[in-house]
Amino acid sequence: RSAMQAPPLGTSKWVREWRESGDPGLIRFLGQSKLPSDNPFRNLPLFADADAAVAAGLALGAGGDPTFTALKRLCADALAKSSVPELRGALLAAVFHECHLLSALREVPGPTRSRVAAMREFFLAAPELAKVLSKPERKLVALFCLGLGGPGGGGEAKGKGAASGGNGAAGAAPAVLDLFRLDHRTRPERVLLARFCVHVAVAALSAKENDPLRLLHSLLFAPESLKGTWLPCMAEDLTAMAVAALGGKWYKCANGHAYYVDNCGLPMQVLKCATCGVKIGGSNHKPLPGQKTLEGKIATEKCDGPTKLNEDRSEPNYCLKRAEAPGGSKKNGEGEAKASSPFETVRGLSPTCNRAFRLFMHAALILGALLRGRDFDASVLPLMNAGFVSAKAAFARFFLDHLNGDLAVLGKLVRKPRDDLVTLLHAALAPPGRDADQKGAQNVALEDILRHAHVPAVRQAAKQVLGELLNTLQQRQAQAQAQQDVQAQQEAAKGLNLVNGLRMMLRRVPAALARMGMAGLASMAPPGALLQLEQQSPEVVATVKERLGPLVLAAQRGDAKGAGANWSICRNSAARNQWERAMRARVDPWFDSTELGRRLEAARAMFSAAETEEGTVFMAELRERVDVGAMPAKMRRELCPALWRYRPPFSLEEFNMELNLQEDHEAAFPVLTSFLSDEPTLRALRYLPEAVEFQTLLLRRYNRALDREAARKLSIRDVLATAPNRRRWRRAFEGYRNAWNLGWRFVERFGCLELPKEFKDLALDEGSPVTFCMPQEKNEGICALALINYLSTRHNTFMERVYERLLLRGGNMQRIDDRKSVVSTNFFSSAHAISYDLQGQFAPFIAKNCVRFSDDGRVIYDFENAEQYLLDVFFTGKPLVKVTMRMVQYRDDEGIVDTRLFRQKVEQVMLNREEKKMILAELGSPAAANKCLRLLETSISFLQATGGSMVQKLDIAEVKLCDYVRDVLLVENATFGSDTVKQKIKLKHIDSLFKILRDFTVADVFEPVHPKYKTSLDQKASDVLRNSAGKMDLEVLLPLLQEFIVQYLGESNMSDTGSIHEFIGYLEHENTFLTDMPWFSHFPKMLLMKNICDCYKILEGCLGATE
Repeated sequence: RSAMQAPPLGTSKWVREWRESGDPGLIRFLGQSKLPSDNPFRNLPLFADADAAVAAGLALGAGGDPTFTALKRLCADALAKSSVPELRGALLAAVFHECHLLSALREVPGPTRSRVAAMREFFLAAPELAKVLSKPERKLVALFCLGLGGPGGGGEAKGKGAASGGNGAAGAAPAVLDLFRLDHRTRPERVLLARFCVHVAVAALSAKENDPLRLLHSLLFAPESLKGTWLPCMAEDLTAMAVAALGGKWYKCANGHAYYVDNCGLPMQVLKCATCGVKIGGSNHKPLPGQKTLEGKIATEKCDGPTKLNEDRSEPNYCLKRAEAPGGSKKNGEGEAKASSPFETVRGLSPTCNRAFRLFMHAALILGALLRGRDFDASVLPLMNAGFVSAKAAFARFFLDHLNGDLAVLGKLVRKPRDDLVTLLHAALAPPGRDADQKGAQNVALEDILRHAHVPAVRQAAKQVLGELLNTLQQRQAQAQAQQDVQAQQEAAKGLNLVNGLRMMLRRVPAALARMGMAGLASMAPPGALLQLEQQSPEVVATVKERLGPLVLAAQRGDAKGAGANWSICRNSAARNQWERAMRARVDPWFDSTELGRRLEAARAMFSAAETEEGTVFMAELRERVDVGAMPAKMRRELCPALWRYRPPFSLEEFNMELNLQEDHEAAFPVLTSFLSDEPTLRALRYLPEAVEFQTLLLRRYNRALDREAARKLSIRDVLATAPNRRRWRRAFEGYRNAWNLGWRFVERFGCLELPKEFKDLALDEGSPVTFCMPQEKNEGICALALINYLSTRHNTFMERVYERLLLRGGNMQRIDDRKSVVSTNFFSSAHAISYDLQGQFAPFIAKNCVRFSDDGRVIYDFENAEQYLLDVFFTGKPLVKVTMRMVQYRDDEGIVDTRLFRQKVEQVMLNREEKKMILAELGSPAAANKCLRLLETSISFLQATGGSMVQKLDIAEVKLCDYVRDVLLVENATFGSDTVKQKIKLKHIDSLFKILRDFTVADVFEPVHPKYKTSLDQKASDVLRNSAGKMDLEVLLPLLQEFIVQYLGESNMSDTGSIHEFIGYLEHENTFLTDMPWFSHFPKMLLMKNICDCYKILEGCLGATE
């Protein structure tokens, strides 16, 4: 309608000729104005009476009601019949429908304007309305008496409510005023949006205290009263969500890194922290010393019930950040941000439900901005969470951006035009009836039934239904046994398992309710148990939902008492969650993608005007609702109506939208879902072989050939210009550059190290320093290491999903433990990399082979065929990748190899004193030791990168060092300078050998240590330490103490006033903490960290004296 009324379509020759033909259907369709012909208020209680009374008040002549007697009588009747809330909403709806929409006409007669102005004064000042509408409510109704001061004629309708300054529409933000101002040039889309916002206000005014929509009343009229409360759709507590999903408990290791223990939450095995390598866990339900819960409490063997982390600690107040512009960037001049997914949701709400709730809230807030004008920002500021929203934001514009953004996203999700989308939203706001309860019953989850099992009506009905099902299933099982029908026996057994499980939980409800309250009912069943039960027997679940669903929906609407307060406010997160569940049952049925067409027709039927007011046949043809099968055969042959039905062009966006709206799409189509949702992160994977090759070429040429500063001055362009095989080097660099520019934006951190912002924003080209291409565990080298680690991890994660899917389908695929399915980066080629053609192959195949249309024009997608195509053409046969990379060593990097990652992967054993002496004697000089040390450093760098983050343990400790250098590093005739090293040293001795050689070749091993830790001990403390030395095992203590100083004290992060005893107590020797060794109790506790270097030297002297 809008397109055919406006240029260029409205002025085109064929539309003009069609109008001139006098087609009655077209004439009625276009109408004399741009006002929508349907009326979403027509089924509201008391709307017909209120509309008639307002119309009478506007009427001129003998049939008019100049004193508004009908409105006064209506108020008196509502007070007598206790129907005041219904009348409030009906009055606003009637005023908007009869008065405000007049502004959209080309001309409003002067007498009519006068009547509207008089009605405005009546709503503002009439004493009969004082007991029906509060002062702010009366002001809101009066605002919609013929426009808001716009050119449609409302400018003359000024009165007490049109005060200047900070109050009323006169002070509202221009964007908000533009939304509600109407004239003959207003587009129908804006009329639809304005009417939707008014419907939200109508629902808020009509809502009683036990109606969830009552919360919208608070948002509209008193947002400041919601300070410190919880609003729907706000950000959720991710930790609580993870704990609720996984169960168990979360702990921190001795260094503060989090880890998880499943089942009962108390440990039964000892492992190593994936981040720092210290021992974690425990045995026999007893945590190791030093373990803490995430709440900071010391972990004990006592099981004190579920961890408090499963309590929802989501933040109060308004917690949404600024809305996104259509291009994906954030508005309000606060910088760019990533575009959010249209499927973004919280607390298990469907994406459509989440967006609908947000639309309701923002519409209420926008009307509040219209009502309060310049005072709005001050009134809403207490509601805003400062961690999400700037106090300087223009809040009216902020909420309007959210309204438009959510409307656009919801339109994408339902894939319907704006008028159909708004019709569904009107239907969701309409008062639900018995029929709506029946249709929404199948959307009720078993968890919702369990949560409301304390309600007498639900509990009694549940006992009856489950008892009947139990008898039926037992009879069915007995009959199947008699007939020896194995499949029927299994189905009956699954149903009995479900029924018995529900009966058991039902018996536990009263005790759980008394012990834990409503919020604790959800923890009665193990995580995922209800979902597993629900999947076992869909037939039984459908019966349970059909019988109990309407009762649960009715209970949800009356849950205000259970929340401890009315729905005007959600004082805690539990009440907020309850509000979301109650509204979900009301909204979700209208946006069910499987019945969207039927639900839309039902909504149109609810709101449509008399058929004579709309070109019924014309509209039926326009919406293609004509039953082609009912047409005569001759007419079908002549007109071919099915051939000319509208078929939307295929788009991957629509395909992905429909896939994500399917129930359990991640379980049913895991590869397809992962591919379409994560496709931007997969684009760089095809360049992994070239990226690895470029790093390998650089290491072969420049490893130990440059110092760090020289490498930083060397550009990639200079490297390529002097490369020996320029074509190969150029091809490898192009692959590395593509991998960087496509994949680097997704790399957030390396291990627990967050990448610096200056590195994150870097775009790689030939002018970039070559140091960004050579892997190392510090400085800019960490970028090259993090990039390869990300690409390999992303490749393996996706391929694991592919393997799992193929195995579930019976494919004979190798697993990660089988070497045939794992390829080292040394041999990884383009044939092994994930590569695909999204637009050239995949999209055309889907459009041709996976799309069909139903008789009524609906699009039906074949997701099974699409996923099979991905597997057959692109992903089957791809191996996992094992990262085996060397780290670059610069010439000025002497003696600073970090062996912490290496010790996590290869179990280490210390050399004894005699072996140490023999090795040093055979080496003879620091020069020979330095040559052996260089070879050792190369081996360490290679080993700690082997397997990337995927492999945390290498079972190669017994391999001889000389064999590893020869067979893996491919170094022939390696010279170690010591027969003991060549013949006896294994990979499990590398760490000990490295420290021996480092001490022998470096003049001062503590030279890199921060000066704050090098303060000398006074004489008294020195004497105490020397006296204690003889009581301690210095051969164990000194290597651990030296390694701690070198590895951790290069910077000033640790306190220099803490006790050395406390800091080193959790260092390990042969899987035992120092604090657990009896002799360690003799280490003086009064020695401080500022003296740790001097303490080491004193103890080293004591050990030398004993030798």
